Amino acid sequence: MAEQLTVITRSAAETEGLGRALGELVRLGDVLALDGPLGAGKTNLVRGLAAGMGHDPRLVSSPTFVIVNEYASGARTPLFHVDAYRLSGPEDLESVGWDRVLDGTGIIAVEWAGRLGGQGLAGAISTAWVTITPLGADERSIALSVPAGWALRAEWPALLSLAEPRTNKPTRCPVCDGPVAAGSEHWPFDTLRCRSADLDRWFTGQYKLSREIRAEDEGEAGV
Repeated sequence: MAEQLTVITRSAAETEGLGRALGELVRLGDVLALDGPLGAGKTNLVRGLAAGMGHDPRLVSSPTFVIVNEYASGARTPLFHVDAYRLSGPEDLESVGWDRVLDGTGIIAVEWAGRLGGQGLAGAISTAWVTITPLGADERSIALSVPAGWALRAEWPALLSLAEPRTNKPTRCPVCDGPVAAGSEHWPFDTLRCRSADLDRWFTGQYKLSREIRAEDEGEAGV
């Protein structure tokens, strides 16, 4: 089952900030499928994604005419930035070396991903869908549907903290077991101290997975 989040951003800088959080979260072979109208901020989000991965965001530009830009310097993991606006469908992917892009050696961000449909992204290891809806001149509603396995990653709480409280449900703090309201500032934790303690557990190796990660956890079965 996919994790569903909605983030409201009120400036291009905040949209890039969300992209940065995603850039810190993604792993080799992940795909971000971006959709939204012209001017929605898809490229701004990719700039943040690049920065979160360790690339220079100033190098990021929309690859509308070249279809694929590759950013390979400044970070250990390459970023493939794809613009499908000029493609008529998934059958056009072969001409842009799609097999090489999907070979699992980098992270992929696809603008206008809806033009490719499920067939075009079927070979991806793990795909997250990001839909950007303009609410005003600068305000954006950004809906994310990400593979459930991403919630096992150490950087997940940082992304979760950006989500609108209304998308969260009442829960119990995983650190102190206290009740946490849906709109809590530190959800899913009771306090900032609990959030910090949880991150410390990840960094010091106190958290262990109870089983190996399966294909369905990473969304290989389709998200």
